[in-house]
Amino acid sequence: MDVNQFREIKDGGDVSRIFNLPLETFDGELLHSDAPPADDWHALPDRFLNGIDFASRFTGSAPKASRKKKKPSEAEVAKPIHCVHFHDGKVYATDNKLVIEYDVSECDLSFALSVGQVRLIKAFGEAPSQVAVGKAVHFKWDSGQRLSMSHSPNRSVDLGQLFGPHDWNDLHRISDDWRAQVIGHFSFKPVRDNDGLMQLYPDRITGGVFDNRPDTELRIETHAEREVVFEQATLLKALKIAAEIKFVHEGDHSRLLFRGENVRGIAASRYWARP
Repeated sequence: MDVNQFREIKDGGDVSRIFNLPLETFDGELLHSDAPPADDWHALPDRFLNGIDFASRFTGSAPKASRKKKKPSEAEVAKPIHCVHFHDGKVYATDNKLVIEYDVSECDLSFALSVGQVRLIKAFGEAPSQVAVGKAVHFKWDSGQRLSMSHSPNRSVDLGQLFGPHDWNDLHRISDDWRAQVIGHFSFKPVRDNDGLMQLYPDRITGGVFDNRPDTELRIETHAEREVVFEQATLLKALKIAAEIKFVHEGDHSRLLFRGENVRGIAASRYWARP
């Protein structure tokens, strides 16, 4: 059977669809598309689809084809920064400025998916119930549908280790009003080629459309013990999902630890050379 085709099987009025995408590994080996043996299938946690969908919003932007640039290879699109990584019941993602860990419950499997593959799984309209992992990753739905895809190199262990060195006790709970004030005040578009840097002090936050010329200030307790600087997009993305926050410092660099429902993350500060 051609692995690029899909077929519809009807048996006694029940409809079952099997979707086999181009299953080619990074070394050019064609993958086998038959269903894995029954013993290879594992139940997926109920929050699996929510976890990979949520994490996919925190990946780096995958390269795209343009008039001046040829279509990127599968290996380029599947770099760790462009994927969500599933390992031992947790989903990881990063854009090299912020890393998140989403807890979907226990599941002793490891694999990685590109953002496009996550969207394809979501397009089925309901969460898959089972998975089998080999040279390909296979998903199965209670309705009988099955999806087989190649999967990317998994860097979840490396990303998970980023959370270990930090003390996750004594985070400060932030109120909805505090979050709304900060996000509302600084949700403006910086001037082109500016990142919209936000400078946090213990009692205020400053920023502006130009990185080297802060022109707005919000007087508010920040829980930052010293001056720290973050890119606007990175900090606001973290605060939108955080229920608790904590700043940690090491030399000239700082990190924001944050935690929300089923998720925790780390945002890296931006070193700022004063003009």
